[in-house]
Order: sequence, then C-alpha cells, then structure tokens
Amino acid sequence: TAMARTALFQRPVIAVSLLAVAAGCGCFSFIRSTLGGRIVRQHRVFRGRPLRANPELPTTPSQLLAQRRERRWQALGEHLDWTRYHLQVVFVESGNAGHCRAAAGLFERIASFHGCAGALPVEAASTATDAATLPLDLAVVDAFGLAKHWADRPVEQADASSLHFYDVVVCIDGDGSRGLNRLLESAGQDPTPPHLVELNDFGAYLELRRPESPIKAWVPDWREVIDPGYDERQAMAGVPQDDALAVWRTLPEDLAQLVQPRYEDVSSALAPASRVSACGGDEDMARFAFHAGGLVRFLMDSYPLDLQGGPGYIGPP
Repeated sequence: TAMARTALFQRPVIAVSLLAVAAGCGCFSFIRSTLGGRIVRQHRVFRGRPLRANPELPTTPSQLLAQRRERRWQALGEHLDWTRYHLQVVFVESGNAGHCRAAAGLFERIASFHGCAGALPVEAASTATDAATLPLDLAVVDAFGLAKHWADRPVEQADASSLHFYDVVVCIDGDGSRGLNRLLESAGQDPTPPHLVELNDFGAYLELRRPESPIKAWVPDWREVIDPGYDERQAMAGVPQDDALAVWRTLPEDLAQLVQPRYEDVSSALAPASRVSACGGDEDMARFAFHAGGLVRFLMDSYPLDLQGGPGYIGPP
C-alpha cells in the first residue's frame, strides 16, 4: 500500500540521518581529541618558548634608568607653564644639614651664568620638622661663589599644601621624594605629580641638549629679522662629543673644574654624601653643581619658541 511504501522509503532516510549524526559526533570527537589536543600542545610549547627581545624594552639597569629619566623629562616638560615668563623652583631635602640651601644657591649661580636667573627664581625647603636647618658656612658660600643670602636664608617647610605654589619641586635625595609622596597620598592628592622630580635625574641631560637654548632665541616674529639663521643652526647642531665638553659648556669654569675629575662619581650618585652633617664638601658641591647644571639647561630648553605677547610686548616694525 501507499503507507507501506512510504514507511519503506522513510526507513533508509532515518537510517542515513542517524548514521550522519553518529558520524558527525564521531568527527567532532575526533576533531576535539586531535585538533584540540594539538592546540593544547601548541599552547604548552608556546608557553615554554623564550620571548623574543623587544628593542623598546630596557634589558640592562642603565637602559632602565635612562628610560625612566626620559619619561620624567617628558612629563615635566609637558607640565611646565611659561606663560608667566618665569618658573618658580624649590629644592627640598629630607634632613636639616643645609643641602637644600647649597643646591639652590648653585642652581641660582648657574642660572645667572646663563643670564636667566630672573626667569628661574629659586627657594629652599625641608621636610624635617624636628630641628632647624643648619646654616651654610660663609667660607663655603665664598668658596663656591654663592650669593651671601644663602648662608642663612629661611628654609620653608615642605608639605602637601605648599607644593602647588611651585612649578618645579626638586628633591635632592630619595628620602625627601618618598616623604613628599606619602604626604601627598595622605592628603588625597596624586603622590607623583609631574612637577615633583629628583635632582639626580638631570645631570644626564647635559649630554643630550642642543648647544643653543630656546630661551636665548628671539620670539618668532623677531627671530626671522634679528637671527634668521637660528632654526638652521639648531637643525644642524650636534650633541657634545664628550662629557667634558658638556660640563664646560654648561657650568662656570670653577664649577666645571670641580666636577670634571669627579665625573664618574657625581654622574652616578643618587644622594648627598650625608644627610646629617653640615654641607659644603667638594663631593657634595660637585654633585649638586653637575645635576643643577643639567636642570637649568633642561628648563631653559623647555622654553617654547612660539611664546610671545604678554605685558609690554612690542612686535617688529
């Protein structure tokens, strides 16, 4: 009958369908057992294979330090605001030995050497609260050509509420930096603001800077008339060929003579020789002079070439 024929034809279809399902399951099991296992094995092989060296990642401590410095330079440079035509700088120490006075005095002298002390006013501060900061000996002030007021100039108390008054906060030792980090964090502020830096990060800048600084250049509309070759000289200029040239171009002669024989020591030192003894030794002063010189040049080079206008500005005829 018709129903019998239909049933007869349906049986093979059902059988084939069941066979296909079974085959599919079998194939799936086979794929899962083979391909899946291969994936797992490949994953295991990948995990055991050494990673290729990334040329952008530091592989030595010196490269790591250089990368950290470059990032700090970039962060500070992007934060600086020259629209007031000056930057307020403060040197902070964690003790009361007077290192902040010495470092600030050297910074001021080097800035005067470059003719930009008025654009970089500087103060001294300390995070210590247990005792007054020791004065600088007048013999030290005279020996290193510091201004007389640095012998007993008042030292400010550095705390979280006062840091925003300064454009650049320079810690001369790691303890001072960490102390300010903790104070800022306790006050609910960013513990590592871009304008909080360590002095020892800037000596290396001497080897990278250009010979001429933007702060010495005329503003754009005057520069084309008064000094038309400035941009070409900057494009063609190379970095100092050796460490001696970098130091001698940046520091007054007596300070360069102090630094040069101690270059290896002062360039690698991360803190003053002593946080408790009175400041004034040649080692301390050479270290401060070297890194303060780099900081002065960094701030000079951060001056924007397109900055013009402002009170009293007169354009070219």
